[in-house]
Amino acid sequence: MPCALVLNGGQPYWYFKVKPVFIKLHKDILLNVRKSLAAGLFEIMKAVDMESNENQAFFMDVLKQFMTDIEEVKARITPNLCKIVGLYPEDQQT
Repeated sequence: MPCALVLNGGQPYWYFKVKPVFIKLHKDILLNVRKSLAAGLFEIMKAVDMESNENQAFFMDVLKQFMTDIEEVKARITPNLCKIVGLYPEDQQT
């Protein structure tokens, strides 16, 4: 997904093409789908506008869901938690 964002125009492509797919996939019943998205979440977040309140709220919800998922999904997110927090504006990092 990060490549799709970078190659196809970034922010507009995120809103109109990638985000609707991501919304469906991050709640997918298949474990491998959720593990893959969790592992790549940081890269996706780097490619979108994290100054946007809408994106901040969306990714916080996704992060919460992944962190309450089974251990195999959580294990894909935890190595990047500090980096993920660092993508948010400084005043929101506490």
